Amino acid sequence: MATARPFAYNTGSSIDGTEQIGNLAIGTPTNGFDSTGLKWWNGPDEDLGYVIAHQTPSGQPGADGDTAYLGFFRSASKTDLSFINLSNSISGQNFLSAGDAVNWLNANGYWTSYPASKNILFLGDTGVNTMASNISQYITNTGYSITYSAVTMGTTYTGGSDITPDNYDVVVMYTNGAQTGGAGLSTNLVNYINAGGNVVTGVFLWNVYSAGFAVSTISAFNATNTQGNPPGGNIVITSATTITDGIGLTMPTFFYNNNPTLVSGAVQLATYSNGANLLATKSVGSSKLVSINAAPLNITNSTSTICKMFGNSILYAAGVI
Repeated sequence: MATARPFAYNTGSSIDGTEQIGNLAIGTPTNGFDSTGLKWWNGPDEDLGYVIAHQTPSGQPGADGDTAYLGFFRSASKTDLSFINLSNSISGQNFLSAGDAVNWLNANGYWTSYPASKNILFLGDTGVNTMASNISQYITNTGYSITYSAVTMGTTYTGGSDITPDNYDVVVMYTNGAQTGGAGLSTNLVNYINAGGNVVTGVFLWNVYSAGFAVSTISAFNATNTQGNPPGGNIVITSATTITDGIGLTMPTFFYNNNPTLVSGAVQLATYSNGANLLATKSVGSSKLVSINAAPLNITNSTSTICKMFGNSILYAAGVI
């Protein structure tokens, strides 16, 4: 079923039940369409791309023969790159982030269906709130925005019906000690991925997990039975991507899983100085999996290489960069 909403050209005061951007009224009036005395138009299907609505004060022929004082653009696909390209074409600007594009569009009387912030679910141990806060700060500093929930999993958390692509653009998960989640979490994450969700994983997932957990299905690494401290020295970028761009080369020297192997179809992006896998990605249909062989509990500030790697991985998985 198509997702669309009503629009009207409104030079008067705001209408109850609608959003007003410039001279555009968007949404369903509380007292009904007839009460407004305006001509309302149904917008394009938002499932096919990000919609940008604009006013046309001089008017143009509408689909039903009436004069329309508004119109629409839609991106070719629902990706940040496609939205940014369309916004640049409309504005004549050179936006590098979707957030900057939204801000300009709204300030200049355009409405857009692009969500201003990505929704992220962090699953981890008792330090998950600190980790999420630091990553969120880093992402904000780069000009993007996320809204997040942070959950200390324990041994019973499964996510239930809450873990869906409609609720979360990305799920970030790591384990530590007894913080592995419940038996049903694995199934719910697999279903989330199959429905188009994206997952970023970290240490100690590859050796600390609940019985029957589908490690190799939700990550780019296979399970391993060992953990330890990574070697010193700079990390090695084996395939330059937006994830590793500008993050630095120094990772923490404690806690990793000893060289987990790549799952079938995964692509290695970085290693430690001893050759152990550090960073890898895998695509499953439209879903993106990113795995980082480093412990998120090392994320104690928003400027470290490990924080930037997790932050960029989230943005990559969400389709922002």
